[in-house]
Amino acid sequence: MYHTRQTALKVLFIGGTGTVSSAYSQLTMERGIELTLVNRGRTPRPDPEGARIVPGDTGKRISVEHGPGDQAFDVVVDWIALCAGDSQ
Repeated sequence: MYHTRQTALKVLFIGGTGTVSSAYSQLTMERGIELTLVNRGRTPRPDPEGARIVPGDTGKRISVEHGPGDQAFDVVVDWIALCAGDSQ
């Protein structure tokens, strides 16, 4: 038996427009999950319709700190996972 929620699940994807992650972004939206994407907006793929898009670059701390604001999320997925020394 599944637990039913009174509100939509809130998910934050850091990235979410790459080859693999864009498929998960679309699936997330199809399932009625409230999706927020934080990304640089450089990928030519369109953002999933209905997702909240927040421009941000995980390589620039100030960018991410001021991105999603004070929102709380049930799940956070980092599709980027780069280290400080990695080049873009």
